[in-house]
Amino acid sequence: MRRLDLISGIFWFTLSILAAIESYRFRFGSWQKPGSGFLPFLAACFLGIFSIIVFLQALLGKKKVEKEEIWPNREGWPKAAFVLIILLAYALGLEKIGFMVTTFLLMLLLLKTVEPQSWM
Repeated sequence: MRRLDLISGIFWFTLSILAAIESYRFRFGSWQKPGSGFLPFLAACFLGIFSIIVFLQALLGKKKVEKEEIWPNREGWPKAAFVLIILLAYALGLEKIGFMVTTFLLMLLLLKTVEPQSWM
């Protein structure tokens, strides 16, 4: 896992540099009136900072990470399929029903069906 973190840290840092260079082509503006390149540049900076953190943790970290299962087990597949169906219905309902109603219904269904929690 450590080697993968090193590689991904380098990859994301390189991508952040490229994104910062490309966003430089647009105008930045100011804090009061941000231009079209301001937000992409800021996002690229944060991506670069986080990728450096991941790289340094992988480089300096000495503890072993237990392998976690990424894909859902047999009980998790119906939930994953349900989420995909709900997201498809959300995308189709946005134009007809409207943003507020469909987003409310999406959040309600996801919060009460996927991993039910009490409202408190």
